[in-house]
Amino acid sequence: KYINSEEDYGFVFVLMYGIINNLPNECNFIIEQSNNYSGVYILDESYSPTRDILFDSVNKEMAESIARYMQKFTVSELAEGQIPESVDYFELMGINKIEDWDLIKKYKQNRS
Repeated sequence: KYINSEEDYGFVFVLMYGIINNLPNECNFIIEQSNNYSGVYILDESYSPTRDILFDSVNKEMAESIARYMQKFTVSELAEGQIPESVDYFELMGINKIEDWDLIKKYKQNRS
């Protein structure tokens, strides 16, 4: 809900996954530090590395300290209504008419 929102909340979402293919399609950047590559990808039509980066290392104690500090931040959500009985595909995708649907662009954006 918050990742897809156009609202500027004043912070950045950082999702950590062990496998790149498990990242949500909404991700625009991938930061990778592995035996194969250390750097940043910008997910556009090229899907190519944009720059190499040498990351600082963080010891286990510091990482735990940061995680414990951040645990106090929570998000309280209120229900926004009931789930509708049905939603057609165009409504789900925000398409008002077929002429507005750029299939190729959507295909590339969603890394289908």
